[in-house]
Order: sequence, then structure tokens, then C-alpha cells
Amino acid sequence: MEQFNIRVLKRNPIKFEGETRQPGKITIGNFNERFWMALSYWNLQEYKKQWEEGIQRLKTHDSSCLVVKIRKIDTEVVVSAWVLYKQGDTIIFQYHFLPDEEMAVHLPPFDTKTWYMHIRPRSNELEEWKMPAKDFFASWHEHHFLKKK
Repeated sequence: MEQFNIRVLKRNPIKFEGETRQPGKITIGNFNERFWMALSYWNLQEYKKQWEEGIQRLKTHDSSCLVVKIRKIDTEVVVSAWVLYKQGDTIIFQYHFLPDEEMAVHLPPFDTKTWYMHIRPRSNELEEWKMPAKDFFASWHEHHFLKKK
């Protein structure tokens, strides 16, 4: 079974460019990447809640996202996220910045209630990772529910 996980790393947050950041890590099969969550706009619980919501969304929708950094710059909310596309029995991951300026002019203002509307169609120009949907959901369940008991 291929593994998927996204989590907060157990390490003290750091200050970088005047902002508190906490490290996290995503695992998609054999691929691992660390990221720094900005804690100025959201706290860790809000990131974790969005991850759970984003994963559950894939059970009923063909796209979703997992936010790894959210910041407010002046009056604009800017997001770095792993965008997930469900195609048949496969989950496809691409890294995106939201909102996309070209799409934003045709959609409601970007915020935490509308961001799924701002997910761009899958790009053939971006690097991507794939895994079976059954492995995606099973490994998430294993990492986040079975180990809590």
C-alpha cells in the first residue's frame, strides 16, 4: 500500500521575517516534503481542521486542497496548497498558489469559504504525484484515527 500523510512536525516554531512558522511534512508515496506553516493568520488547529475537511471533500467532489500556508498580505488572503484531483481510482497531487489572478475576476472574493471554487483545472505544466484513491484514504485513516486509540 502506498502511504499518504500530512502532519505538523513536533518541533518548536521559529520566527522568520517577523512571522512565527511551524514545520510540517507531507508524504505522497515515496515523495516527502517539509513546509513551513505561517501562524499569523491561522493556528495549527485550523490547518488540521482544513486538512480533514479537504480530504473528506474528495469523497464527494473531484477536487480539493490541503492548505500548507495561509497569510494575509495587506487586504488579500494568499494560500499555498496541495491541490488534489480525483480521477477514477487515482488521486493526483499538484502544488498551487491560490487565488489565481486570471480566475479570481470571474469568481466571488477569495476567502476560506470560497477557496474550493478557486481551484484551477489540473495543469499539464506542473509536476504531479499520483496514488491509488484506496491507498490515499486508507493511509490517512490509519495515520489519523487508528493510532489515536
